[in-house]
Amino acid sequence: MKLTAHQLKFIDNYLKYSGIEFMDIRYEMADHIASALEERDGDFYDEFKDYMRIHKAELLQSNRKFLRLATEKAYNRLFANAVKPWAIALVISLFLLLFLFKQYIPLENLSEDIQLAATVLFIAVIGSVFHKRLFRGNRFSVTAKLTSSFALLLYVCLVVIRVDKLLAGTILLPVYYTLMIFMMIVLMITNYQQERLYKLKYN
Repeated sequence: MKLTAHQLKFIDNYLKYSGIEFMDIRYEMADHIASALEERDGDFYDEFKDYMRIHKAELLQSNRKFLRLATEKAYNRLFANAVKPWAIALVISLFLLLFLFKQYIPLENLSEDIQLAATVLFIAVIGSVFHKRLFRGNRFSVTAKLTSSFALLLYVCLVVIRVDKLLAGTILLPVYYTLMIFMMIVLMITNYQQERLYKLKYN
């Protein structure tokens, strides 16, 4: 059988009320269930009831498996975005802009301003994630995982190691700032794409 949007939503709601709170994990489970049901030919509700009678306990205990699936998809999309033509053009443009800027004003003199801009941009990403969790009820485990991983990397680079101090006066400083800004932009786009993908399919 071919499942309709209404039937997919029914599966999603069933999992939601069964205690699967993270939307991306729930959607991966729903996709798994839908694939199994589409191999059957009976009435949707009868087949669904039969399938869940057999597999419900197993599914509810396999959060880690579906989290891994969702995480793999998110990281694959993140790396795919990072090598797309627009991303490569963005990296080149950012580097050239910073490199040319460096000819007139040393980046070392602007390091605090650049780091402040990067921090504000990153706070905007984190704020968006927590706004959705607190006020809109949308909880995406992988979005939070991607964001927290990058937050840790950013903290280590900006506060612990102070990479800007280590690279001061070298050609690597604009490279460092380019990559930092680029990764934040790609992270924001990837988070948006992942959430939009799930919502289009199940909402």
